[in-house]
Amino acid sequence: MGLFSGGLFGKPNIIPSDLWKRMEDTWGKEFGVNLKKEKVPLSQVAKDFAKDISGWSSTQEIEKLFRELLKDHDLQRIDDRMRREWIILNMLAVTLGLSKSSIDKSITTQLQDDVHYIVYQTEFSSDDERASFETVARQRYASYYDILGDESGDIPFKLGKFFAEKFLDTTDILITLTSSELFFARAKYVKDFVEKISKDFDLEL
Repeated sequence: MGLFSGGLFGKPNIIPSDLWKRMEDTWGKEFGVNLKKEKVPLSQVAKDFAKDISGWSSTQEIEKLFRELLKDHDLQRIDDRMRREWIILNMLAVTLGLSKSSIDKSITTQLQDDVHYIVYQTEFSSDDERASFETVARQRYASYYDILGDESGDIPFKLGKFFAEKFLDTTDILITLTSSELFFARAKYVKDFVEKISKDFDLEL
């Protein structure tokens, strides 16, 4: 502004865009401010979420979480079935967390698709196994979404109860409450995490 060129505060002049860019760059260099966010490939974020799902769904994690209830069961006989149900629930937690986030839907949709693809490729060695798992996963998702959309209330208990019945043919309160609590905690973790990285980094499709 020119102080005496037009009244007390003068007439403001528009700063040309190229000059403004140079000013931003100078400010960043002088004061250590990174005005341009670092790029992070969306595929890497998907790999991280898929790795989380596999870790959450490992046999060791299942034994740690449900050891007391499972002590009278033959873990070798039920391990594959249990892991399948636990993987599906954890995949759904990631899906729900992404859907509840405030970031662009094109990003969350791509992330969701990438995560599912990586999990399928990592967990199953053949196309037949992947197709069989996907069929079950779609059935479970449909049931879980019905529960999540239930307006009659008590959604966490209903979700945990449904999982417990599919997980081990039980309505045990420990599995019901533990699985439900973990599900919503993990969905929140995913939501918070993806919102934070989208704020700190430029997510690249």
